[in-house]
Amino acid sequence: MKPTILFVYPNEFNPQLGGIERVTDLLTKELIERGYDVKYLNVVKSGIEYKFPAPVFYFPSQMVKDPINTVFYKQFLKEQKIDIVVNQDVCSRDLMVYLSRTDDAKVKYISVYHSTPVFKLNYFLKEHLQIVGNYSVKQMVKFLYRCIVVYHRKKKLFDEYKFRFDFATKNSDWVCLLSDTYKKDVKLLSKEIPNNLISIPNPLTYSNIKVDIKEKENMILFVGRLDMSQKRPDRIIKIWNNICRDYPNWNLYIVGDGPAKAFLEKLATQNKQIVFTGYQDPLNYYKRAKILCLTSNYEGWGMVLTECMACGVVPIAFKSFTAITDIISDKENGILIEPFKMKEYELQLRNLIENKKCLDSYAECGRQNIQKFNIKAIVDKWEDLFNTVQSL
Repeated sequence: MKPTILFVYPNEFNPQLGGIERVTDLLTKELIERGYDVKYLNVVKSGIEYKFPAPVFYFPSQMVKDPINTVFYKQFLKEQKIDIVVNQDVCSRDLMVYLSRTDDAKVKYISVYHSTPVFKLNYFLKEHLQIVGNYSVKQMVKFLYRCIVVYHRKKKLFDEYKFRFDFATKNSDWVCLLSDTYKKDVKLLSKEIPNNLISIPNPLTYSNIKVDIKEKENMILFVGRLDMSQKRPDRIIKIWNNICRDYPNWNLYIVGDGPAKAFLEKLATQNKQIVFTGYQDPLNYYKRAKILCLTSNYEGWGMVLTECMACGVVPIAFKSFTAITDIISDKENGILIEPFKMKEYELQLRNLIENKKCLDSYAECGRQNIQKFNIKAIVDKWEDLFNTVQSL
């Protein structure tokens, strides 16, 4: 008999809400097809209508650390006869609730990192301490003061990330990373790599998408949340502002919404070759576009990469997270740029626009290469993990 699986996370697993939600929805549908009993436990009701593939339950209090939630959770695991908990949130201290142990030792726990375990640490100093031009004495004093503040902030971030990692590895039977490459990042948080780490990549969002590469439009995409802490869409707007006049038949489409939208629209005010679509299902844009630009400070997987490649779109991205090399092979199915070399990014974007033969070759290669991430292959890995964790 197959185990009963519980996915737990603050938000509902509505694929319209984000990447973690979309991945969980895909995994759930395939697991149910294979005969698993799957349940959801969430904190917040989104109010967005969606037909969930699994029954949805909610914590009694939206204050996750409310003691009533811990009591409820332990009882819930018993009543629902949960065999395996998949904790989809290692990004906050709420994981202390989601990993609460019951008296029943048969319940197993898997925690999943949907980002690099060190999040923004790798490029934190580079992002916040940039020297531009010659500083006056007064400016240099301010810069040195800023150095002290930034280093202090980095230390606080490090301590927080280490706490979460240590808690997850000590209180989970297995901790799942999105890539083996993240084990290098783990070394920043732990002297030794724990023996309960495993890696399983995210599955493809789309399968068997039919597109004619020859019919694509001169469209460049940015797809994602409009924020300045992680996604940094301002970078591609600045790059496109610099070069768009040389390519009057090309347009940049910004597909998404977020807190930085007003700022970004102001940045693009004078540019008639930039279109803000707001929040939209990106599939129609993937089918039409030729190039996708990723400019993030960091990612976990970057689902927009595999999504666009499934539709014959060529990605160009900063190499700001190690797992990106699992997806993009530089100058084979896309372009990788060292973080955060804007001029090099600009040059490589020009090369893609001007070299149709190269663009078409990358597109076709990408469509073939990413089939290794199809949902059935990924769920095979999850089934192996479930079998392993139950044997403990």
